[in-house]
Amino acid sequence: MMKIAIIGGGPAGLAMAKSLAMEPEVEKFISSIDMYERRDKLGGLWYYTGDKEHVLPPVPSTTYNNFEEIYDGGDSEKHDYDDINKRLVSPMYRHLETNIVKQMMAYKDVPFPEECERFPTREEVWEYMITYSKTIPKIGELVNIKLSHNVESVKKLDNKKWELISKNLAEHGSLETDNYDYVIFAQGHFEIPFIPQVDGLKEWNEKAPLGSVTHAKYYNDCDKYKDKTVLIVGNSASGIDITTQLSTVAKKVIVSSNNVSAFGKIDIHDDKVIEITRIKKYDYDNDRTIYGDEGEIESNIDYIIFCTGYLYSLPFLKNYVDPKQESDNIISNDGTYLKNLYKHMFYIHDPTLIHICAPKNVIPMAFSEAQAAYASRVITDRIKLPTTEGMLKDYENQIKLKDGKPQDVLIMKFPEDALLAKEYNDIVNDCKDGKGGFIADYWTEEKIQLRKDTVPLKSDRLKLIVKHANKLSKDKTPFYLLRGDTSNL
Repeated sequence: MMKIAIIGGGPAGLAMAKSLAMEPEVEKFISSIDMYERRDKLGGLWYYTGDKEHVLPPVPSTTYNNFEEIYDGGDSEKHDYDDINKRLVSPMYRHLETNIVKQMMAYKDVPFPEECERFPTREEVWEYMITYSKTIPKIGELVNIKLSHNVESVKKLDNKKWELISKNLAEHGSLETDNYDYVIFAQGHFEIPFIPQVDGLKEWNEKAPLGSVTHAKYYNDCDKYKDKTVLIVGNSASGIDITTQLSTVAKKVIVSSNNVSAFGKIDIHDDKVIEITRIKKYDYDNDRTIYGDEGEIESNIDYIIFCTGYLYSLPFLKNYVDPKQESDNIISNDGTYLKNLYKHMFYIHDPTLIHICAPKNVIPMAFSEAQAAYASRVITDRIKLPTTEGMLKDYENQIKLKDGKPQDVLIMKFPEDALLAKEYNDIVNDCKDGKGGFIADYWTEEKIQLRKDTVPLKSDRLKLIVKHANKLSKDKTPFYLLRGDTSNL
């Protein structure tokens, strides 16, 4: 009888738990499915934590073994807390809606409520996640949800079992140890901020007021930026969101980027917002000045918010992360990418280690379900994986498709994520043993077209939100979400 550990109680972990629990005659193969979730509720990053004033990122942050600094929000003196709970902040901010239409956000057979608008709010998504979690069979029997359990160590033992040590945060940090046959990583990749190394940035951060250099992960709302000059680095989805929100209250918002957003050109028609190229130098001592690649100069910067994405992080993993054997590792030495994953999920050198929803730019719920259906059948031995050599050959072909860049293998560009999910569907459908089990929604041409339409739909939506923000700015009203009728914009 096998024991399975799932790390993470968000979109990927919940999908994996449900699929495994629905395997035919599962109790003949598996004695327990234990899901470890660090926080006190399910939902992963969608579980909004509110206040983040006590947390600061390392600046710069270019490797995955960096950790936030914890301090008292009202005190300029930093404190060295060994308190994991204080680090458990969600990257969600107060006023946030999805970038994906609700039809694409939904799990199989669990639609969003009709009253939800096309782009649900973070609150609606979290409530939806809780609703979905209640559809997982055998909770409390086969499936055990371990809330407030932070995974401290995952180590392969000589007996081929995985030793997992967790810290029970609800019981004063007491340690618990258990052994597993499979470990499934489903914790997401929005934990360790990426903040690039740029000339003068480290010195700026050391001299500037505490908390004035930060990352989108720690942004909550626009209130504290009223009448301030704010630099936004990056024009990702969060960069556009935060710039739009700040435009309602800030004195000036400077957006630095070296490329066009995935949503196209989004013009924030506000004289307070200006765009510059990539920053080549920060000079705190010279009137808090920044210098752009094309000669731009901006001074008297009060705040800097990096919207520059995240690094992968596996801080608890004790195997397959040796810097001296990087070619075989599951993660690059700097955390910029995961590697050696067959079909983007099975660790080639030890397939008892599975990563669900590792690729970036995917539809998390539907993609996780497609992977989970495949992984579940591998775990219960209904689908056989190729040999190590066969898996390596497939992975090497994936690198070739990305122009020889392993760091790009997990970066999905349409229609890659849809076609990959469809491939998982086909593999599962080829398992014709007549036993049933969970089957993810098939990626039909209609569904693939909706995936294609997601970006232009959100682009149109962002233009409405910008009009909404411009109106709020003129009325001197801080940003709030645009809901309901938009005919007055």
